[in-house]
Amino acid sequence: MTVRDLQVRGTTVAAKLLGYSSPEVPRCCPDRQRRVKWDWRDGKFRLTPAPASGGGLSV
Repeated sequence: MTVRDLQVRGTTVAAKLLGYSSPEVPRCCPDRQRRVKWDWRDGKFRLTPAPASGGGLSV
């Protein structure tokens, strides 16, 4: 996975993750993406993943 569009706002860190569905997908052209965010709560960051577009990319 590659991180894209990293943002920090207040107590939230958000990013778009790009990835590949299989080894056959050219490395130039990720075919999966997912937005994730980490919120600072109770002294630690908590991950909140959004559904993956294109299916299959897990965090």
